[in-house]
Amino acid sequence: MLLLHLAIIIILAKVFAFLSTRIRVPPIIGMIVTGLILGPTLIGFMESDEVIHALAIIGVNILLFIAGLETDISLLRKQKVTSMFVAVGGVTLPFIGGFILSMVSHLSLIQGLIVGTILTATSVSITVAVLHGVDKLRSVEGTVILGAAVLDDIIGVLLLTFIFAVAGVQTSIVVTIIKLFAYLIVASLVGYFLFPPLMYRVERLRLPHVEVAIGLSLAFIYAWSAHLVGIASITGAYLAGLFLARTRLQRKIATDMEIFSEVMFGPIFFVNVGLEANLRHLVVNPTFVLLFVLLAILLKMFGAMGGAKLAKLDTRTSLKIGVGMTPRGEVALIVGTLALSYGYIGLPIFNATVVMVLVTSVLAPLLLYRLYGGTASASY
Repeated sequence: MLLLHLAIIIILAKVFAFLSTRIRVPPIIGMIVTGLILGPTLIGFMESDEVIHALAIIGVNILLFIAGLETDISLLRKQKVTSMFVAVGGVTLPFIGGFILSMVSHLSLIQGLIVGTILTATSVSITVAVLHGVDKLRSVEGTVILGAAVLDDIIGVLLLTFIFAVAGVQTSIVVTIIKLFAYLIVASLVGYFLFPPLMYRVERLRLPHVEVAIGLSLAFIYAWSAHLVGIASITGAYLAGLFLARTRLQRKIATDMEIFSEVMFGPIFFVNVGLEANLRHLVVNPTFVLLFVLLAILLKMFGAMGGAKLAKLDTRTSLKIGVGMTPRGEVALIVGTLALSYGYIGLPIFNATVVMVLVTSVLAPLLLYRLYGGTASASY
């Protein structure tokens, strides 16, 4: 049955991606809609089981690995201050807005802090796919978004650790901070000094596609180790790609990985976004959900856009960055799931998080597509 489900997912993902391009919307929207149709929201033909979810996790890590490979490192260094401004602006406004909404809605202090943290999360996986489709991944805005997303992830981990410590969950803020920065330092040293000579030796093996195999293995090792210290695995995968981009094999690995991703793992990831949503049984306060989603979109967009403007980028580029930072995904869902499991939030807040993730995952690509003049390709 699994093989049949995978065949249906891949075929329909391509069909709906093609139909999306025909009506001038990004192909990934068609794939998310495919998941909504196949999943519990509409016909209920399949669910996101453990295997499909695992393949989707592989898909999103491959996607960010490719993003790292295609990042212009010189431009990333040049835009590091801009990325910092964007990350801080994109975290501060949503956190404050989420906290104020919670207080106005008569939620507890801890719930307010958790809602604020959920709104700070950024998931650039979908943004990366759009930028790749319009060939803007190596642009100023693409580079700033990726750099800001890494910083965003670090800030989010520290916020979550602090809040759970305040709430009484047994975790040490000091230990978490040490692990976080130790990972970043070790990963950077290994990537900077060891990746180039390692890949030089790999190239001399003269085995078919051995460079891609080793490169992908390094991405998975970095993703696993990032998850081990409490950072999103996609951050590790992105860092692996970033350091492999310094090697002479960068283009070969990136080209082969793009085929690998677009044929199977990319479509599975985006279809799974729709499969994991169930819009039939959302038990929520409609007013709270509406405000929650609006704040998630507007405050992240204007916060990130404001950071870009402070860094003296032009208005149109700043707007693209603001929109590109808007999507939420796995990080927001992880925070919501953890808070739900500890009993700090109930189903209404968690369900509102699911709606917010879905809306931002669909809206941000549509807006980006329009900002780039509707020139998206049929990638994925």
